[in-house]
Amino acid sequence: MLFTERQSGSDHGIIIKLELAPSLELVQKLTGSYDEPHIRWLRLNTELDFFYIISYTALFFFAFEGLLERFSTTGKLKLLVFLAAIPGIFDVVENLFLLNFLNHDFRTPYFSIYYFSVHIKWALVCSFSFLALVQLGLILRDKFLAK
Repeated sequence: MLFTERQSGSDHGIIIKLELAPSLELVQKLTGSYDEPHIRWLRLNTELDFFYIISYTALFFFAFEGLLERFSTTGKLKLLVFLAAIPGIFDVVENLFLLNFLNHDFRTPYFSIYYFSVHIKWALVCSFSFLALVQLGLILRDKFLAK
């Protein structure tokens, strides 16, 4: 994200500002302040984010798998896949809205879906990242205690 923001010459954190904008009017104002070459870089950033979604969903999947193996004896693969995919689903919804906004399409009557998708995604990503760090800590603890 930061690389393409620097490449675009845009304001630092413009994507975050767009994601957390409380109104469609603010999104319109933020995107309206950039010319087409800058918007093209922001669009590229959003398109590349789809690959990032795959990577963090895999991270969450493997972190949850390790935690479930450690603390549970029954297989819960369906729950695991579902939990790991939830933030990614919200992120895909967010990206689809962002791509429309970057194409100057503000006709959506569903801005509240965008707004809540962004906030739910960030809450889950932060929580799940913490769980992934806990799993990493447990792995490292086991590795060093085994020596």
